[in-house]
Amino acid sequence: MWNVESEGEMVQGAPTIDVNGSVTELTAGADLKETVLGFARDAGFQKFRFFINDEEVLPQNAPDTIQAGSRYKISPFDVAG
Repeated sequence: MWNVESEGEMVQGAPTIDVNGSVTELTAGADLKETVLGFARDAGFQKFRFFINDEEVLPQNAPDTIQAGSRYKISPFDVAG
């Protein structure tokens, strides 16, 4: 893995969120729900799927805060039909 610790570069072990292929570094300890909903709104998602370390997580099972080293991802929820 490439890792250059300078301004604008990702820090190894920092939590991240992937939205539409764009990965952003997050702050460990921040409110998870508020952060995820903000990214979803910015992406224009009304409904979305949420993943932590490649496992889908339902809202009631999500932790309260962003955890160091975790990889988060949101993707639009596609309604069949």
